[in-house]
Amino acid sequence: MQFDNVVITEDNYRNYYPLSISTPLSDVIIGGLRYYEHVALWLMNLGYDASIYVVTRDYLARYWQGIADSILSKLNLRHSIRYVSSIDDINGVNLLIHTSLVPQIDLLNRLINDLRVGVEVKCGDRTSQHC
Repeated sequence: MQFDNVVITEDNYRNYYPLSISTPLSDVIIGGLRYYEHVALWLMNLGYDASIYVVTRDYLARYWQGIADSILSKLNLRHSIRYVSSIDDINGVNLLIHTSLVPQIDLLNRLINDLRVGVEVKCGDRTSQHC
């Protein structure tokens, strides 16, 4: 599947209070890396040069744009991360990843290999956003 952008959207941010009041879920640190850094490294490993967009609440999108220092920048790894408040602000073909999906490399690889345009990833009888 070819895509121009990877869009990370927050799922159930209220379940992560009080942390999610001031931090987008894409910036929560998991295993030493922010959620979006796991996704960025996965994309780099696959050879994709896609922009990463984080869809979060408006006040966080305005605040976090350019504020979060990434370990990827410190390692001189080229990546693009933008914070927006609506998916309508993004043009092109998008690969949508919900923060409820654990960013494990083997899981992401299986998903990308099975994805086709218009196919909905399900977990049992629930869509991936509820897994």
